[in-house]
Amino acid sequence: MSIVKFNIGLAQNDGGNLEAGLALKKAIVYLGSYIEDLQSLKIETSKTERTLVCQVATHCSEDIVERVVYDLCSTLRQDCIAYRYNGDGYLVGPQASKWGPFDPAEFIE
Repeated sequence: MSIVKFNIGLAQNDGGNLEAGLALKKAIVYLGSYIEDLQSLKIETSKTERTLVCQVATHCSEDIVERVVYDLCSTLRQDCIAYRYNGDGYLVGPQASKWGPFDPAEFIE
């Protein structure tokens, strides 16, 4: 079993803002069949935006999680989504490169 922790920003790349419940619903739709256990869920504020922070246990490989996160990111109109897979950090999405590498100091635990 692997542990994945997500930081999903609620500001969209088109200038809009996601409602936290809608972001969670879409995340569950995309991730639902891959989640064994939703371990934690909260809304925090990062330096730039309100952020949905959730941790799940999954049976999925790292490459499957990356693919699903990319698709979720596109659906939510995000530049990228930050996540940790078994402790290793990643930024994934259509505009991830403009945000630079994963920064553990910016990741909300």
